[in-house]
Amino acid sequence: KLTSDVWENFEFLDVPNAQGNLLCKCKKYGQRYNAESRQGTSNLKRHIQKCKKRTLKDVGQLILDSSSSGSMMNRTPAIDCDVFCEMLSISIMKHDLPFQFVEYSGIRKCCSYINPEVKLVSQNALKAGVLKMFKREKRNLEMS
Repeated sequence: KLTSDVWENFEFLDVPNAQGNLLCKCKKYGQRYNAESRQGTSNLKRHIQKCKKRTLKDVGQLILDSSSSGSMMNRTPAIDCDVFCEMLSISIMKHDLPFQFVEYSGIRKCCSYINPEVKLVSQNALKAGVLKMFKREKRNLEMS
């Protein structure tokens, strides 16, 4: 009974090794592995992650692009750093957080985990952004 997803990337070989163990091989690369159930699938998972012949590392991150003829595109949207910085500035002001908030290593790790492309600004750049937003809002109020 094969319940692991790794078996989609491997096929069993008809001939056992010299010790009589069941073998499997990577469908893309051809590398052979021990397929006995007592061995587990961790070594197979590691191979899948670093297999040089695989073209897609995580198909779960891809979806069909509905605007074209069925091509694949990345599900992770592009990050507009200016929009992100403005949203962060608004959140900091709304929740009365210190500007140093963006320097916290835990916050940086969290944002990087969500999307590695996210680059947090320094607290000084954040202050300048908040000041710019404040001036823009003030100017908009004066014009109204």
